[in-house]
Amino acid sequence: MAETLFIEGKIQYYESCNQPAIANAKNALLEMKVLAKNGPAYLVLGPQYLAKGEGEKNLLSIIEYLREFRSKPAADALIETS
Repeated sequence: MAETLFIEGKIQYYESCNQPAIANAKNALLEMKVLAKNGPAYLVLGPQYLAKGEGEKNLLSIIEYLREFRSKPAADALIETS
């Protein structure tokens, strides 16, 4: 799945497809309570992200928060916008 996301341009760096990086991301999302374990092999969204009415708002909020950590491609860093 990660390789497909890379090919589609949704993951910027191929290195993001390795198992340790994916495991670290999963563990971080579990720690942030964005994901919760549902049995030994399944992950689900945490309760505050499933809440009726507020769930989508909370998801959009976490997406915006995580977007701050994405690095910009080198070409974008050279373009100055005003």
